[in-house]
Amino acid sequence: MLLLADRGFYSFYAWGQARRSGAQLLWRVQAGLRPYWLCDLDDGSWLAVITNPVVGLHKSQKDRLREDARQGRPLDPDRAVVVRVLDYTVPDRKGDHIRLITSILDPAEATAEHLASCYHQRWEAETGFDQLKTHLRGPGRILRSRTPDLVRQEIWAYLLTHWPLATLICVAATTAGVDPDRIKFLATLRIVRRSVTTRRPFPLQPTTPSGCAPSTTSVGLATATPPADTAATPEPSNAPDEAVTENAAPPTRASGTLDRPPSRSCPGNLKPEHDR
Repeated sequence: MLLLADRGFYSFYAWGQARRSGAQLLWRVQAGLRPYWLCDLDDGSWLAVITNPVVGLHKSQKDRLREDARQGRPLDPDRAVVVRVLDYTVPDRKGDHIRLITSILDPAEATAEHLASCYHQRWEAETGFDQLKTHLRGPGRILRSRTPDLVRQEIWAYLLTHWPLATLICVAATTAGVDPDRIKFLATLRIVRRSVTTRRPFPLQPTTPSGCAPSTTSVGLATATPPADTAATPEPSNAPDEAVTENAAPPTRASGTLDRPPSRSCPGNLKPEHDR
């Protein structure tokens, strides 16, 4: 499992806590974090050591930890960790500089370009939040419940409503042969609201009893039969009012250039296993 996080979430303690869960990490960090360089790697990334700012290490102690990391000796994870650093810029964001750190130290497991592309997909979560908070819940509306248990129940209701809508989008996108990100969530929501005429529990798995016609909500947008004034499927189009441009996610590959520092060789004991 690869856990992604934006730059506002990093701290040495949070990094260690997440790493102890067993997940691999790929986090963006703020410009103020200055990892101590150890060596460069062939894909443009570089290995570095980060020390815990809370424990109050003296300069001599930091130097000792850095030297231990350089020599490949094990480090106390509560005092310092070795990370891999990726630096790149995104031209269409006015040259915005992005620095990522990851616990995947070997480029053979994931190249710098691949990791940058993975981080680019983190914005998928923002799209989901927008669908839930803006379109499904409605602008300016707060939760009606007044007790913790009922608030949790209401949140689950929104999530359970979002789930079949996302399923219908995937069915429609698969039928049309396009990426699900290209289907408008708001258009899908409107089609479903106009198509559903009875208040019945939706099935978790689409089922069609023998001899019955498929229902609108169980089969999906690709085969739905809506009223005459609505479209059956949110078809992809380049027109601004069609169901493809709103909430469209960024491209799946990050477009940018890795910032390669001046070439510096890695000591033998810091090279990835496949190079030894």
